[in-house]
Amino acid sequence: MTPSSHISLDNLSGRSRIFEKTTCSIRPLGIAAAVGLVAYFCAAVWMHLRARQYDLAGPILFLALSGATLALSVHAAA
Repeated sequence: MTPSSHISLDNLSGRSRIFEKTTCSIRPLGIAAAVGLVAYFCAAVWMHLRARQYDLAGPILFLALSGATLALSVHAAA
């Protein structure tokens, strides 16, 4: 093997720092997206109830999934 085919630890350390900086800057965007999804599906459930359509399995399922995503995102950011 030639020396150029080896990955140095300095190179990996630099890449991990870049990854860490980008994930820290993207995390608030993910939380904002999860908040938007929760608000959207809350409104969907509300509109179904206002229209007297009581088939709520779909909106409530997606509301639960987006709520779980929001909870895990906020927990991971803390």
